[in-house]
Amino acid sequence: MKHNWEYKRLGDVCKLCVGGDKPADISEIQNSDNSIPVFSNGIENEGLYGYCKKSTIQEPSVTISGRGTLGVPFIRRNPFVPIVRLVVATPDYSLRLEYLYYWLLFRKFSGNGAAIPQLTVPMIRNEVIPVPPIEVQERIVAELDKINEVVEDCRELLRNLNALAQSLFYDTFGDPVSNPKCWTFKQIKSLLSLKAGKSIKASELLNHITDGYYPCYGGNGIRGYISKKSHHGLYNIIGRQGALCGNITLANGDFYATEHAVVVSPLIESSPYWLYYMLSALNLNKYAKGVAQPGLSVGVINEISIPVPPLALQQRFATQVEAIEAQKANVEATIAEMQTLLASRMDYWFND
Repeated sequence: MKHNWEYKRLGDVCKLCVGGDKPADISEIQNSDNSIPVFSNGIENEGLYGYCKKSTIQEPSVTISGRGTLGVPFIRRNPFVPIVRLVVATPDYSLRLEYLYYWLLFRKFSGNGAAIPQLTVPMIRNEVIPVPPIEVQERIVAELDKINEVVEDCRELLRNLNALAQSLFYDTFGDPVSNPKCWTFKQIKSLLSLKAGKSIKASELLNHITDGYYPCYGGNGIRGYISKKSHHGLYNIIGRQGALCGNITLANGDFYATEHAVVVSPLIESSPYWLYYMLSALNLNKYAKGVAQPGLSVGVINEISIPVPPLALQQRFATQVEAIEAQKANVEATIAEMQTLLASRMDYWFND
């Protein structure tokens, strides 16, 4: 036990509750009447679901995703409404909000063994959290914040580099919908072969990269890491299942594609980089069917027509993008180093 540190049950130092049904007055748009954010278990946009008139949680709290990608914490400083079994932890006077957040980030709660794993209050209530003096908590938070600031600065740089590449695409080829440069339109089925991968068991996946394991792509990008591979090379992948179906990922090297990932293989010579930005610009999600579990049909994608510029122009664009990708690789390496450092420092502070 560290000097002057106490060890307490999470339920003794936090008020724990879960979100309920969606408010009747929920709106997608924030305005003077609907100004209270509503959060769900989603990760996209930190789980923001909409807005309503009245909050149910007034105190600064940390939410923990109880469904989907389990155990992901977010700090909520202002009044809000949690829904869809989102777990809420409101610390008492003995815990700094940011300290609680970092401990939850380190703890990485997982769910039960049900068909649809969930995280519940009874499952975490008796978890033991180290509670050092407030001044020590503040020192820990200051250290971890500095590391996180570097990570966030790098992520902002990545966003800027991505925006630069997208701007180059539109400058070079024009809007693929209005096609101001009058390229010839061709159906995707005459240009590309679209083939979904094969299913796997969740038990085959690791949530971190390690030797002998490869990225495993599902409906929303990388799902985890697996000890087998289905493809090698530079491929575009279309997510075909889930709320984010239609998303485009550019996979490079060895990887595995599940049944929810459609691997794109060109039937004619073309640039994978041009193809990535072209497919992204199509906003394929708008072609999805279904509400509870949206899905994207390969048959529907095949019938879409896209403008096809000359190969030489695609290749010139690819050369520019490759230079941007090299910069992105350096930034991503820095992020990985900082995340490793963050994990190491959290392990130092939060492990006995």
